[in-house]
Amino acid sequence: MTFNSKSDIKHLKYQLKLLKMMISTEKYPFYGFVLDHNFTEKQTQGLLMLLTIFDYKNTNHNQDTLSLISLIQANEKLSLFRITEQQIIDAKVTKNDFEDLLKYLFPENTFDTKYLALALKKQEMHEDILSKLYGV
Repeated sequence: MTFNSKSDIKHLKYQLKLLKMMISTEKYPFYGFVLDHNFTEKQTQGLLMLLTIFDYKNTNHNQDTLSLISLIQANEKLSLFRITEQQIIDAKVTKNDFEDLLKYLFPENTFDTKYLALALKKQEMHEDILSKLYGV
């Protein structure tokens, strides 16, 4: 089945609307945020990987660079967005450095990153690093 007509696109939009109604934003606020802001699968995976790396850097106090490089290389999602190993290694565990890297994932960012952080935290995802970065 191919989707190339306007009616097919309208149908897909309707299905997305139904999906949004089915997802409890109280229970799954992050997934609701992803749908509302039209994140791609790669953007979502890249964001979660970036949070994992920042959490790792925070927990290990940037002391274990070899393990950090292994973590980065094991997951190529960030390289798809032209984020280099060196950029990740050099990044401090700060809100500014995190948001600088987020710009590669979301070049046309139309959302408030604090609301993104709140949605992730409410869904109990990466709570420690989000508390450090955003104080939420």
